[in-house]
Amino acid sequence: AEYMGEAVKASGADVVFNHRESGYEQQIAAAFNNEGADIILENAAHVNLGRDLPLLAKGGVCVVVGSRGPVEINARDLMQREAFLTGVMLRAATDAELCEAYDAIESGLASGKLLPLVARQFKMEEIHTAHEHLISQPGGAAGRFVMMVNHD
Repeated sequence: AEYMGEAVKASGADVVFNHRESGYEQQIAAAFNNEGADIILENAAHVNLGRDLPLLAKGGVCVVVGSRGPVEINARDLMQREAFLTGVMLRAATDAELCEAYDAIESGLASGKLLPLVARQFKMEEIHTAHEHLISQPGGAAGRFVMMVNHD
């Protein structure tokens, strides 16, 4: 998890917090002068959403990009902050939205503004090793695993 935080910082984040660390909520509050975060991207809403909402600033937005189950929240956490909660799912995007996103990604890659983080590369004959390595990462993989179809 520490490596992942360093990877996120290296990608341009000003601050990174680890929700597995005790007291991370206080660290977030202190980092934002107890005014809250403007945006929270939540990849594990089934675990964290109830703790995210009190950390939002007035008018802040929590964007759920991942969840593996039901969630219970206190709606007052949204109401008190006049905050917004929304969800995003790539599968729900229209063809036009996907084309726009792909064009933006391609442009970002070409300009160097987007730098993909590649954790490991594997040859196709190493696919079992790649899978074992992927599922053995305690905090998730810090970067993508790339399967090389054609290699020398």
